[in-house]
Amino acid sequence: MDGPALLPVRGVTGAVRRLDAGSASAYLRLSTGAGLAGMSAEAASVEAAVRGIGWDERALTWLDAKWTDLADCGCGFDTPDAYLDSESKQALPPWVWLPTHGGGAAEAREGAALDVSCRLASPEAEPPAALAAALLERLRAAIALAAEGGAAGRVQSIEVLLVSRCPRLPMLRLPRGLADLTVAAGGGGPAAELSTLECAGLVVLPSAVSPADVAALRELSRRRVEALEARMVREGHEQGLEGGDYSYAEVCSRGKGRWDMLLHAPPSDACDVPELNFAGQAAGAEPSDEALLRRVAKGARWRGAVEAALGDDFEWQVSLIVSRRGSPAGHWHSDGGHSRYTYGADGEAVPLAYALCAFVPLVPLSAPRHVGGGEGGGGEGIAGRAVAHGLGCTAFWPGSHRQPACLNLGAAASTRLRAVVSGAPLAAGDALLYDYRTVHCGSPNQQGERPILQFTFCRKGYRDRHRNYGYEQLFYDD
Repeated sequence: MDGPALLPVRGVTGAVRRLDAGSASAYLRLSTGAGLAGMSAEAASVEAAVRGIGWDERALTWLDAKWTDLADCGCGFDTPDAYLDSESKQALPPWVWLPTHGGGAAEAREGAALDVSCRLASPEAEPPAALAAALLERLRAAIALAAEGGAAGRVQSIEVLLVSRCPRLPMLRLPRGLADLTVAAGGGGPAAELSTLECAGLVVLPSAVSPADVAALRELSRRRVEALEARMVREGHEQGLEGGDYSYAEVCSRGKGRWDMLLHAPPSDACDVPELNFAGQAAGAEPSDEALLRRVAKGARWRGAVEAALGDDFEWQVSLIVSRRGSPAGHWHSDGGHSRYTYGADGEAVPLAYALCAFVPLVPLSAPRHVGGGEGGGGEGIAGRAVAHGLGCTAFWPGSHRQPACLNLGAAASTRLRAVVSGAPLAAGDALLYDYRTVHCGSPNQQGERPILQFTFCRKGYRDRHRNYGYEQLFYDD
């Protein structure tokens, strides 16, 4: 779901696990100036040359690496983290150019780049900028020395993207984006789905809901939104659901032109407001709605993975998240935090989820793309080029469910690390199943109404300590 801005970190009851005081992790980009296709034959050699660089005084250890096409638009938007203690903004040294570089600064924003992370010794009092400067100087000298006649000669510039006290921020190799996180029907079943979910924090299940049920859910959503908007106007909200800044038991604003409408909740949750009745005729509901929602929630393709993760006695609720044309991007957040019970012996969060969500678009969603000057319909993207979002989607940071530090670094992951993926393309009825802890963000909507059903599943007895909705009811008297 799309959270409001500037929240305290939710649900973190244990201490945030970091490296010991004498260590830090750093994330670098080594630009080549060549396209990915032109680097395909030498990519492994360049990476091996970089991993061969040592620094005994700092106990340098190389971690993860991926190749990035700097011309790719990524998620296509730049928006802040949702939390007050965001760590995404860092004042770090600029690019360091190598002797192999012969052009202007603009070349660092084009072509293929090797993004790589490392761990190294760093006194706790050492500022990130000082560590970055020292690391850049060490690498500049080492790569310049190795460049003569070697693969390292393809590297033109180096930049430190981020410094963190987190042991290992996720930077997954996903050259095909969302396609690398998709498990087709018959492609390994719940075991393959759960494996992808545990590794990346999300998995795509094509055709999870039948076309007939999608059509019925689309009609259900139309009725409920129409009735809800009429009641909002009656209650004095002149802009209906688009006005923002409201929170009722049945619906909550998620920003301008974006809202989250509760369709079904377990009785134990509804008891927080004993008179809660959002299933009445005045709310646009029909008797068949409950049966439809239950059949899809308990019988769609995701059931095997959900039961494997949460047990066969899982509880569920359903909400409808809608955005309309002109709604801006949300903020980077997770639906739930980490607790002291979700860590392994190494300080990393265990892959076992306590809650999962399934996004089911009721209309097709397209991935963002760069547009030329004559196409129109684009907004400014991360690199300053126009990006067409269409109806928009939700972007995710794969692997972010494993480290609490990711809660405060979503903006950096999208704009600097290029570590996020767009949750599109998706067809109507596809499902994107994700871990409650996975960092994500809704993208801008430039086209029309985007209705997405969100099915939330949790372990029996789990309760979100922070309600996503208000207490005052719109349909109290009906």
